[in-house]
Parts: sequence; C-alpha cells; structure tokens
Amino acid sequence: MKKYIPHILGVLFVLLTPACSQTDMWYIHTQDSAETDIFYVCSTETSDWINAQGDTMHFSDMNRPEHRAALYGEMHGVDSLICPSTCNFYAPYYNQATIEGLLRDTTLFRSRCAKATQEVKQAFAYYMRHFNQGRRFVLIGYSQGAYAVVELLKELTP
Repeated sequence: MKKYIPHILGVLFVLLTPACSQTDMWYIHTQDSAETDIFYVCSTETSDWINAQGDTMHFSDMNRPEHRAALYGEMHGVDSLICPSTCNFYAPYYNQATIEGLLRDTTLFRSRCAKATQEVKQAFAYYMRHFNQGRRFVLIGYSQGAYAVVELLKELTP
C-alpha cells in the first residue's frame, strides 16, 4: 500500500521506498569476464504528477510504469554507451525528486534530494553486500544522480 505524508510547505511525497532486495528495482547487466562494476545513478528523469487524491507529487514513484520507463531509458542508454565488456553495470531505481520539484523552489533542493539520496545510499549498501563480490567499482551519476554520488562518497571509508 502506498502512503503519502505531508512534507514541508505542503509538499507531498511517496513514503514507500523501493526494496533493494527486489530484482525489479535494479537495472543489471553483467558480463562473465567482468573485473569491475559500474554503479550508476540516474539523472532527474521525471516530472511532477497528480496522485489519485489530486495532490501534486514532487517525487517519482517507481511503481508507476511511466516513471520506471524514463529511468530505464537512461540506464539502458548509458549502459550501451559506456559499459565495456569487462564491466558489470548496476543502476538502482529510486524515487527521485522531479525536475519541477527541484527547480521551482531551490530552497527545498537539499531537503528534496535528501530522500532520494537516502534511497541511493541504501541501494549502494545492498549492492556492496549482495552484488559486488569484491570487484573494483566506479560510481557514476549525472545531475541529481551526481549529487547523490557526492553525498555517498562523503560517507565511504577507504
């Protein structure tokens, strides 16, 4: 069941965090000879939308096919363009802040990105425990994804 909760200044967002343990919450392309992994975090690919209660939503919902399709398009494109045959490609689906949610009120940028970034951090922790298997990895993100990668890097220890 989806839950919507009030947020600062009346903004609503999807509370349900995608479960990292569900394989459909990942875009994964593995290679038998992979020596390195690419962990990719998508850019801002979704727009504001109206939920069934008539509320404007400033976060994507990975249970909505059109939101997943937007991220899939980027994930597949980046995988096709940059992933060599010696790399695995992992990209989590996450409830990112929408483009309008980021641009309309720049004072809320960090708070809106914080929720999305937390989902990325959870996904990375899951990736390290279940997918990485000791391989070297490269973190790549673009736009909102780059912001999440920078925040993730602040917490990683050598």
